[in-house]
Amino acid sequence: MTGLLRCPECGGAMIASNTTNTLKDGTRKRTRYYSCQAFRSKGSTVCHANSIRADTAESLVAEKLNQVLSDPNVGQKVVQQMEKRWAGQQRMIGDLMTNKQRDITELAKKKQRLQTTIDEEPSVKADLEPRIHQLTVEQVHAERDLHELRERSRGKSKGLLVDNVDQLLRLVAGVISGHDTKTLKHIYQLFIESVTFDRQKKLVWVHMRFDSDVIASLNEYREGTSKSGVPFFRGRTVAFVL
Repeated sequence: MTGLLRCPECGGAMIASNTTNTLKDGTRKRTRYYSCQAFRSKGSTVCHANSIRADTAESLVAEKLNQVLSDPNVGQKVVQQMEKRWAGQQRMIGDLMTNKQRDITELAKKKQRLQTTIDEEPSVKADLEPRIHQLTVEQVHAERDLHELRERSRGKSKGLLVDNVDQLLRLVAGVISGHDTKTLKHIYQLFIESVTFDRQKKLVWVHMRFDSDVIASLNEYREGTSKSGVPFFRGRTVAFVL
């Protein structure tokens, strides 16, 4: 889970470490923990340990995946989550376009005021022309940004069908079943971007990302599976949190 587990406080990576305790009978017991990398390297001025036992974290992730993959409604939940995120992105783009248009209008007004001053007092032309040039450059950049935002706003949602997501998650379920812990850790690295958690409530959220290369790699772990991949994923990337 090193590199995947994220600190619940700062969002940075958690790294594994070992501690050894001596039990009452004299037995020495070694326990693995994940703790905040920023804390380990820079101390409490930047974060705190936020340690969690490695076996607890790994068990929570495995349980969460099993719970998700056995949920008959998970495909619908993923599709709804992605549609909601796309709608949020479109709203954000709309706000950015409004702000950028306002900037362009303000720049044009400033240029016009300076030009009016020059028309009324030609002697200041040499002093004001560099400023007009600077405003023109800023306006060109703002108009270019606005054009890019408009292009993004015209994009259509690359929505997935519930059946598509179900097909993907069936592949994941087939891949992770029957493997030992060491192999599972390698498999997790393929499609899990990060894992966030609430230590007190013992809750985890698995952030997953899939594309054609990930699908091909997953298929290598599953005997008898076609190497052609999941057709609807060719040339696209899908990310969601469960």
